[in-house]
Amino acid sequence: MGALDIGIVGPALPAIKAAFGINERLVSWIFTIYILFFMIGTPLMAKLSDTYGRKTIYILDVFYSQLDQPLQSLQHPLKPC
Repeated sequence: MGALDIGIVGPALPAIKAAFGINERLVSWIFTIYILFFMIGTPLMAKLSDTYGRKTIYILDVFYSQLDQPLQSLQHPLKPC
């Protein structure tokens, strides 16, 4: 699953660059920050699932994801430059 997540960001970078009119340097930072948070989040979620159980953490993750989606629809849209 992790390889799939990382594989999604790479092909999306040219579209992000074109939509927001950013340079190559910023695009590389987007990918770097995504990988950094991915590498921090994976062991953190593994430790939490070892402590509280995989099913509990998975259900909480899905719950918070569903809770966040309506909040994302309320934010102001980003406008391309």
